[in-house]
Amino acid sequence: WWFYAGGIATLSGIAGLFSLVRIRQLQKFNKELETAAVSISLAEKKYRSIFENAVEGIFQVSPQGQLISANPAVAAIMGYDSPEQLLHEMPNVRGLVNTPNGQWQELLLRLRRENSINNYELQVRRKDGEPIWLAINVRVIRDDKSEMLYADGIMVDITVRKEGEEQL
Repeated sequence: WWFYAGGIATLSGIAGLFSLVRIRQLQKFNKELETAAVSISLAEKKYRSIFENAVEGIFQVSPQGQLISANPAVAAIMGYDSPEQLLHEMPNVRGLVNTPNGQWQELLLRLRRENSINNYELQVRRKDGEPIWLAINVRVIRDDKSEMLYADGIMVDITVRKEGEEQL
């Protein structure tokens, strides 16, 4: 009898010890998760600030030409009051391009083939119809099956430079 009672007490003590160890492990894991969440939140705020305050236009576009996201600089360059207005009123970026259709197709083919294009110059129309020149850098983002998901891009208005070159 005493043997069984002692064995049960020992097992109970061991179970308690394991429970205590498990609780400490869970507390440590919880603290690590909280630290990671704070780090992720700070990183997100940092990169959101860079995106929102960049002088260059930063955008994402679908393979079909639909604008997925744009920062305030893209909206300003294109003559819109906000990125939200730009996204709402511009259904497809293809409609803004002032270049012959062949050049647009060439741009898309190069992008699909090369995955990125740097300093590509093209003329587009602002919201008010005014033509402007842009220099763009675009990079394709693909899924694990190598299908194009979207393209990330940066744009800079080079209209003043292009007009200066034309005057020379």
